[in-house]
Amino acid sequence: MKMTSKPASPRWAKFKRYFTDTYLTVDARSLGFGRIVLALILLFDLVRRIPDIALFYSNQGLVPNHMMLWRPPTQWMFSFFFILSHPDEVAFAFVLVGIVYFLLLIGWRTRLMQVLALICVLSLHGRVTLLENGGDWMLGELALWTAFLPLGRRFSVDALRASLRARREKTAAELGDRKAMDVSLSMTAVVSLAVLALALQVANSYIFNAAHKGGPTWRSGTAVHYVLHQDRMCTWFAVWMRPYMTLWLSRILSWGSLVTESILPVMLLAPLQKVSARRVAIVSIIGLHLGFQCFINLGVFSFAMIGYTPFLMTGADWEALARFAQRRKRRLAAYFDAGCGVCFQIVRVWARLDRLGRITFRSSADLASPTPETDADGGSGRRGVTPELLARTLVVVDEVTGTTYTRADAVAQVLRALPVGWLWSLPLRLPGLRALANWGYDLFARRRESISTWLGLAACAVPTPAVSAAAEESPAPAPAGSPAGEPPPVVDAPLVADVAAIVLPSPVVVAPLTATAAALAEAPLAEAPPAESPPVVVAPRPAAAPTGTRPPFVEQFRWLTSILREGGVLALIIVMVSETLFINAAIPRFLKHEQPLWIKRLVAYPRMIQAWSMFASDAPVNDQSMVVDAITVDGRHVDPYSEATSRYDNPGRTEIPVRLDNDSFVFNYSGRIPGSGSYHQALTEWILAYHERTGNPNDQIVSFDAYEVSDDSPPIGELKPRNVRSHVFLSHPAKR
Repeated sequence: MKMTSKPASPRWAKFKRYFTDTYLTVDARSLGFGRIVLALILLFDLVRRIPDIALFYSNQGLVPNHMMLWRPPTQWMFSFFFILSHPDEVAFAFVLVGIVYFLLLIGWRTRLMQVLALICVLSLHGRVTLLENGGDWMLGELALWTAFLPLGRRFSVDALRASLRARREKTAAELGDRKAMDVSLSMTAVVSLAVLALALQVANSYIFNAAHKGGPTWRSGTAVHYVLHQDRMCTWFAVWMRPYMTLWLSRILSWGSLVTESILPVMLLAPLQKVSARRVAIVSIIGLHLGFQCFINLGVFSFAMIGYTPFLMTGADWEALARFAQRRKRRLAAYFDAGCGVCFQIVRVWARLDRLGRITFRSSADLASPTPETDADGGSGRRGVTPELLARTLVVVDEVTGTTYTRADAVAQVLRALPVGWLWSLPLRLPGLRALANWGYDLFARRRESISTWLGLAACAVPTPAVSAAAEESPAPAPAGSPAGEPPPVVDAPLVADVAAIVLPSPVVVAPLTATAAALAEAPLAEAPPAESPPVVVAPRPAAAPTGTRPPFVEQFRWLTSILREGGVLALIIVMVSETLFINAAIPRFLKHEQPLWIKRLVAYPRMIQAWSMFASDAPVNDQSMVVDAITVDGRHVDPYSEATSRYDNPGRTEIPVRLDNDSFVFNYSGRIPGSGSYHQALTEWILAYHERTGNPNDQIVSFDAYEVSDDSPPIGELKPRNVRSHVFLSHPAKR
C-alpha cells in the first residue's frame, strides 16, 4: 500500500508564515543600504588605524608579529598581517584592504567582496588582539553574519549592470519606462536564518550589558558622572560637561541608558507590531550610541552598533521614505545629443538611478518631431534648446522654475535630482571645482564621438521617415560568409533558448533572448531561389523549457548551496549561544558547560566573543594611565611613550592630565600592559630604540622606569581627582 505524507496542519502553516515574516525576512533595500553603512564603518575602522601602523602593526612598534606568534593572547588566531614586518609592507596591505572595502561600498562583485572584507577585518583585528574591545567584536560579527546575505541586490554596481544587460534601450522614449528597467522588483524580500542571527547578536549584547550593571554607581545614578572623569578616554565635550553634571542630570543619563539597554532586546525580538518595535529600536540604538560617542572615545564600538540598524528596517520604512522623498516637487527635462554613444549610455545609467522619476530624458531626435513638450519650430523654442546647442552640451530645464542649465551645471542638476543628490552633485557646485568641471566637460564634449567609437558604444537610435523607407525598400544584406542570393540561415529558437538558459541562468536575462529567438523562428523566410537550391531542413528538437526556467541541475545546485549556507548560519548561531552561556557572569551556574573544541575554535578564529559587560558591574571610580621616566645619555628625562601616544609629551607621574586624548588602542594597551609580563620585552626594546626614531644620538636611553599611574575620580560636586598614586611595573636595567 502506498504511503502518503500527511499534509501540514493549517495552524503549523500559519505559524511558519508568521515566524518567517517576523524573524527571517528582510527587505532587499535594507540589505543594500546596510552594505553601504557597513563598508563606510569598515573604511573608518581602517583609516583610524593608519597613524598606528608603525606603533602597533610593525616590528618597529610595541606589538611585533613574532611576539604575538610566540606568546599569543589566545590559542587560535588568524591574520594575514602576521607575515608583514615593515611599516611599508603594512601600509601597502592597508591600501589593498581599502580597495576591497571601497568595492564593497559600491557593490562591485559584491559576493566576493563580502568574503574578502570579512577576511580583511578579521585580519586587522586579529593582528592586535591585545588591544581589541567590544566594538571590534561587534564589527567583525556584523561582517560575518552579513556574509551569508545577498547585499548586492539593491543600490549596487552589480544591480545596475544586471539592469543594463536585461534591457537595452535604443531610443530616448524607452528610457521613460522605469519599471521595466528595475530587475530587482521580483527580489524585494530575502529569507534567511542570518536575518534572525543579526537580531539575536544585537539583542544579546544589550541583554548582558544591562544585566551586568548592578553596581553602586548604577543604582545611585552616578555612573555617567564617573565616566566623564576618565581622562584616558573622555572627549572635549565630556570635559566641558563636568561642571554642569549635577546629581539629577547624572541620574537621568545613567538610568536612561540602563532602561534603553533593557528594553532594546524586547523591541528587537518583539513577536507583535514588528514595524513599530523595530522603529523604536533603530531610534534608540542611534541615540544611545551617539550619546556615548559624544562623551567617551570607544573606538569603533558606537559606529559598529549603529551599523546593525539598517538591517532592522522593514519594507514599510522604505515605502514611508519614498513617500517623504516624493513630497518635493522637482521635475527636470534633460536633453542630450542622440549622435553621442557614450552620452546615451550615461543617460541609461542616470535613468536607472532616478528612482523618484524626477527626470525626463529627451534626445536631439525628439526635437525634430513636434510634441506637447517641444514646439514645431524644431527645438523647444521658448527654452532655446536646439540640435546645434545639444551638439555642444547637455541641456537641463527645470520644468518648475523654467531655469536652463548647461555643461557641468546641467550634470550637477541631474545628479542633484537623484536620491542623496546633494552629495553626488556637491563637487560640481563648489565655486573652485565648478570651473574645473566645466573645463573637463568641454574637453569631453569636443571628443565625445571619438570616445564613443573607441569604447564601441552605439549612439541612440534616430529613426527618420527617409531612413525607414529606405530600409523597407532595400533587401537585407546577406550574412557574412553566405553567397549572394542565398536565403538566410534558419534560426532554431529552441536551441538558442537552451543555450541561453545555461549560459545566462537569470530569467530576466534569458527572457529577451528566448523571445527574440522565437520571433525569428516564426518570421516568414525570404523566398528561396528556384529549384537549384535544395530546401532547408531542420531536424526536430525536444521542446524548449518555458521562458525564464533554469535547467534542473542549476536548480539542484542552487538548492544545495542554500542548504549549506543556512546550515553554516545555524552552526554559528549554536556557537553564539554556547559562548554566551559560557562566558557571561549573569548566566546561572546550571547552564554553564564545557565547550567542545570545535566551538572554541569557531569562537576564537572569527572573534565571536560574547562577553558583554561595558562599565559593569560598576562604572570605574578611578582613572589609570601609563608613563615612562627615561634618562638619556646626556642626563635628560624624557617620556618616549607619552610623546608617541598622548598630547602631553612628558606628563609625569604626579597627576593624570585632563583629557590625554588617547585613541582606544593606546588606553587599552596602557591598561593591559602592566599586568602582561610576556610583552614587557617588546616594550623595553621599543623604548631603547628611541634615538633611532628621533635620529638624535643624544636621545639614546641608558635607563628607564615605566609607571602605572592612577587616581580616584572626584565625587559629585567636585572636579579635582584625589589620591594620585603610581608604581613601577618595568625597569631597565632590571632592579633586583
